Amino acid sequence: MGEKLKLATMLREGIVTIYGEGALVFSSGIDFKSELKPWLTADLKEIVLDLEKVTQIDSAGLGLIAQTLNQTAARNLMFRVINIPPAILATFELTGLSVKLARRKKQEP
Repeated sequence: MGEKLKLATMLREGIVTIYGEGALVFSSGIDFKSELKPWLTADLKEIVLDLEKVTQIDSAGLGLIAQTLNQTAARNLMFRVINIPPAILATFELTGLSVKLARRKKQEP
C-alpha cells in the first residue's frame, strides 16, 4: 500500500487546480471525490488535476480520473491532467486513458 494521498486546491480566474501528493489508489478514492465534488457544480472554466507529486496509481485511481472526465464532459467543463510522472503516464497509455484525455482536449473550442 502506498503513502496516503494529500490534496490541495487552488482557484484562480475560473480555473481550479487540484494538486495530489502520494498514492491515488482505492483507499484514497473517497478523499479525491470529496475534494472534487463541490467543483463539479461551481461556475468554472476548467478543472486541472496536477499529478506531479503522485507516486502511485491503481485501477481505482484510473477509474476516478475516467469518471471525472465523464462528469466534466457532461457539464461541458474542460478537464486536464498535468505533470504526469513517466511511470503513471505509461499506465495511462496502456489503458487508453491518455487517448481519451487528448481526444477531449481536441474537441474543446
